[in-house]
Amino acid sequence: MESKNIEQKLGEPIFDLKEFLCKTICEIEKNGWVPKSKSDELNKLPTSLNVVNNYDDIEYSKEHKDKAINIINWIKELSDEDRKNNYLNNLFTIVESGFIQYKEINFAASIPSAYDNATKSAPESNHFGTIKEKVQLNIKFKNKYTFSNNFGMINIFVFVDNKNNIFTWKTNTYHEFEKDTYYTIKATIKSHDIYKGIKQTSLSYCKVI
Repeated sequence: MESKNIEQKLGEPIFDLKEFLCKTICEIEKNGWVPKSKSDELNKLPTSLNVVNNYDDIEYSKEHKDKAINIINWIKELSDEDRKNNYLNNLFTIVESGFIQYKEINFAASIPSAYDNATKSAPESNHFGTIKEKVQLNIKFKNKYTFSNNFGMINIFVFVDNKNNIFTWKTNTYHEFEKDTYYTIKATIKSHDIYKGIKQTSLSYCKVI
């Protein structure tokens, strides 16, 4: 297989990740997503082979390129907790390199579908209240993330209300919360943020009552 867009390394084709994603997104838009595992059942070539076999002939648009960039940014922003998932960790590794080998084409072709599923299932969160407003919330604990900096260990507690609005509380104090349990919390609204395209409200001066 020869292509002006494909490099060779030890005789094996090497693809630029962003360009491969652009062409894969275009192919999926035209012919649907066909994973290798379902190709025999569907009696169709898998998406990965359609992309590779027609690589130079696939012309993608600015919209396809924009989506590829969004996908790459989504993967770059995966947290350490997200990357405990082997699939997501492998995505992160591929994005770091910026290239894929021929043996990785089936995996790489699955990335747009994984992105669509992940963003589709994301909660429709909106910002709550106004900055510096003091509030009392009845919110459900969902997760905790921990990292260290020059000031020691920092905990980020993630909550959600009954309208799927996401709240975060970053603190260097430790608290025990039970997952999927509601808590009444008095707090001050610190900021309105967006993480991975999802709106969330950051809290400060929190007190569980």
